[in-house]
Formats: sequence, C-alpha cells, structure tokens
Amino acid sequence: MAKERHAAQAVNFRGIVLTARAIMFSNTHSGFQQLERGIRKLQQAHKLNDVVVGMESTGHYWFVRHESRC
Repeated sequence: MAKERHAAQAVNFRGIVLTARAIMFSNTHSGFQQLERGIRKLQQAHKLNDVVVGMESTGHYWFVRHESRC
C-alpha cells in the first residue's frame, strides 16, 4: 500500500508469476477500476475463477513511533 501509486503483481496458486510487469495503478477510484480490469483480463487469459487480493505496506508505513513525555 502506498500513498499515491500502487504496484500489483499476479501469481497463481502455485506461486508462478502471471504478468511480465507489475500492474501500476493510482490511489483513486479510477485507479482501482484499472486494477480490476487488469485482474479480469488475467482471469480470462489464464482461465481462473477465483481471486484473492492481498496488500502489504512497504517502507516505513508500518512503523509507529511512540514518544514518552515527562
């Protein structure tokens, strides 16, 4: 998950990558529609019925700094 742009990679249930390049999409409604279209195309091309979408943070997004105040 990123602030403005995301990259998606498609793999099948065996862990085999299905795309030559990552699917890039923006953090907007139209960006997520673009991702959905990309997923549907991959489903048709590889004759897949089910989709599982997972997201992970990158960089420092997971880090929460707690400061103690005296």
